[in-house]
Amino acid sequence: MLTADDLDAGYGDLQVLSEVVLTVEEKEYVVGQGENRYEGSGDALLANEQVRQDFIGGWVRRAIRSK
Repeated sequence: MLTADDLDAGYGDLQVLSEVVLTVEEKEYVVGQGENRYEGSGDALLANEQVRQDFIGGWVRRAIRSK
């Protein structure tokens, strides 16, 4: 079983989810809809300036600097 409590997500300063609770029970499915615009490893995607601009906003630059 998967449970996510108080999930927040956004793009830059735009918050698109706030305090969402998701519970997936045994034998249930979660389906994401949309196309994959970019491919690559997680590190490669985080290093891709266009990905940062399109999806993540400025927080990635701050997170990378703080590593």
